[in-house]
Amino acid sequence: IPASAWENSPAIGDELGVFTVSGTLIGAGIFNGENMAVTVWGNDEFSSSIDGMIPGEQFTLELWSQNTNQISVIDVVWEKGTNVYESNEIVVAGKVSQSLMPLSFVLEQNIPNPFMQFTQIGFEIPEDAYISISIYNLLGEKLQDVVAGNYLAGHYTVDFDATGLAAGTYLYRIVSDNFVATKNMVVK
Repeated sequence: IPASAWENSPAIGDELGVFTVSGTLIGAGIFNGENMAVTVWGNDEFSSSIDGMIPGEQFTLELWSQNTNQISVIDVVWEKGTNVYESNEIVVAGKVSQSLMPLSFVLEQNIPNPFMQFTQIGFEIPEDAYISISIYNLLGEKLQDVVAGNYLAGHYTVDFDATGLAAGTYLYRIVSDNFVATKNMVVK
């Protein structure tokens, strides 16, 4: 990673980790303010367990800040190569940007609220998860799903169209394996 590729340079001493999609650390380095080289470990073909990258497997990058103790997801536009591992391959980052990884599950208040037809619901998830967000009336009866599917860790905003709902107060609820939260919204 050339020092000039960083959109916002990390602090000296921050650590870059390279991970398999299943979360196994397979390479690391410490940012020293200059160009950065990180070796990615390939799988040892002589062991019976998988302990490194397999050719054709994707990898991700994360940056740990020693000052804030937070982890950022690293997005890379590659100048040479891609984020797919190949033995004895060199990849070069052209542009590197970071976005903070959420530390906990959060369901945000919809914006705007109250609203007439359209609103947005934001949520954060600190780990890959199946997420559903549904709308309920005040009797607790489910009226409709806003989203239902697998999401990667991160921050999301989804649009909700209240066409067909009468003016009044409704509840929206997020559910995952590790989190449940409910907030209210008002349709004018």
